[in-house]
Amino acid sequence: MTNPQNQPDHKKPRILIIDDEESIFEVIEGLLLREGYDLTYVSSGKEALNQIEEIQPDVILLDLMMPEMDGLETCQQI
Repeated sequence: MTNPQNQPDHKKPRILIIDDEESIFEVIEGLLLREGYDLTYVSSGKEALNQIEEIQPDVILLDLMMPEMDGLETCQQI
């Protein structure tokens, strides 16, 4: 497996984190940013849907329990 730290910036695996609690992102950021991943955080499913084409993530970490549009609905629309 390739270590993300050895990848040029445009080749780092991109992870989209969708969660309405910023503290969750801070924990994930603390663990994955130092490993060389390119992290993007959005706080709602609607925001994710509006930006997903631009972000083009390799992986999505998605909270299931969010207000307005929950994680399952967000996943279905992605």
